[in-house]
Amino acid sequence: MDLYAPKKLCNMIINPVILTGGSGSRLWPISRKNYPKPFIRLTKDNSNHSFLQTTVQRLDRIPDINDPIIVCNESHGFLVSQQLSEINRTSGTIILEPAIKNTAPALTLAALNCQAIFGDSILLTLPADHKIEQESLFAKTISQAVPMAKDGGIVTFGIPADIPETGYGYIGYQSGDGPAYIIKEFIEKPDLKNAEAMIKSGGYLWNSGIFMMRSSIWIKQISRYEPNIFNACEEAYTKAHQNGLYLTPNQSTFLSCPSNSIDYAVMEPTSSNNDDTTESWVVPMNVGWSDLGTWKSIWEEEIKDSEGNFTNGDTFLESVTNSLVISNHKAIAVTNANNLAIIESDDAILVSSLDGVSEIKNLIKSLEESEPELLLKLNYEEKPWGCFTILTSGIGFQIKLLTVNANSSLSLQKHKYRSEHWIVLKGAAEVTIGDKQSQLLQNDSVFIPAGEKHRLENKTDQALEVIEVQTGTYFGEDDITRYKDTYGRI
Repeated sequence: MDLYAPKKLCNMIINPVILTGGSGSRLWPISRKNYPKPFIRLTKDNSNHSFLQTTVQRLDRIPDINDPIIVCNESHGFLVSQQLSEINRTSGTIILEPAIKNTAPALTLAALNCQAIFGDSILLTLPADHKIEQESLFAKTISQAVPMAKDGGIVTFGIPADIPETGYGYIGYQSGDGPAYIIKEFIEKPDLKNAEAMIKSGGYLWNSGIFMMRSSIWIKQISRYEPNIFNACEEAYTKAHQNGLYLTPNQSTFLSCPSNSIDYAVMEPTSSNNDDTTESWVVPMNVGWSDLGTWKSIWEEEIKDSEGNFTNGDTFLESVTNSLVISNHKAIAVTNANNLAIIESDDAILVSSLDGVSEIKNLIKSLEESEPELLLKLNYEEKPWGCFTILTSGIGFQIKLLTVNANSSLSLQKHKYRSEHWIVLKGAAEVTIGDKQSQLLQNDSVFIPAGEKHRLENKTDQALEVIEVQTGTYFGEDDITRYKDTYGRI
């Protein structure tokens, strides 16, 4: 008996799958590998939400929908949980990928998870980093696709293409009465000449990257067209480690999985193969959509001043027009400029013409060779217990500001290459060093030698702030041996 074979579907509940695996490198220096685009906030207003948070909140408008399954890099799992907690939302399974393998393996893991928990059910697959202005119309359009997905079709959603954009994929469709059209072809990011021809001819939509189908249908199609992906994902899922909502596929098996996208792995062969009985449909979605993939697209979407400028943070402009200026830490003063993008983060500044920011991929390649650390991390990092900010560092030392959330604690741990001094700035800390426990209040301090087991805890209802002075030869986060951990990181 084939456990994954499509059956008559009675369950109309939608299981959303949110994919957060993209790096968002075109939004460097704000988006980084360990804090990528889905998690960033583009303004300093505390009420402003990240792309992931907005995507989750948007689901509230769709009827008969479960908590989302979220697929992310294994290093981002607690960041997902933290951001959901901030908006008082819960998730289904959080699948922690051991490596980036593109969207087809990610959806395969989610489909297997849905089959295991809900049986054959409807999947709604969404990127975590898009902007949609008309959310009520978005929900209505999604609902229109449910009957087709229930009947065994694969549905994608296309954005009306009004300009020859070369940064998007295109979907060609057969004319009909709607609201859905049979897909003829997928075209991935055409050159300008072909994009202009498609816009002129009509019959093409931009590919939004949003898909709907039954979990069994996806498994059937990925097994048919990319059996190596399915077999690797099935084995990795079968051998997965479960820790609460977190599910980590078997690493060695998943690393053997080929990398491919949903479009290339399944949608293209399904729509072009006349022998395939699975129907593929596209539903036009005119909802004010943007993938906000470049700084220019963000400038285009934001409300600008009378001179065509969008600014955020501590900025001062004189005789500046049609520009994007974002400051996160330092003041930025600009004069006598036009068509500029200036983006400041804690350790890097990007300066480019707005029209040239799409070529940032060439800059990223150069940085990968010369300064890979600039792509990897910001000086600020969120943790399941709170967050830390690297204040300064030099030869033999590093100084951090730790913020430990109420009723939270770091793991019981030790370091091989560094010693630490803790100084309490605010709150009360419970400290374990070796076999001794003590309480530190404001202005109290303590020293932890290298190789000594230690733990920092906040047992109060208020945030704890601690200066941590590290001295030694190496300060990487991988120099941690954990013995006890509230968050299952041992």
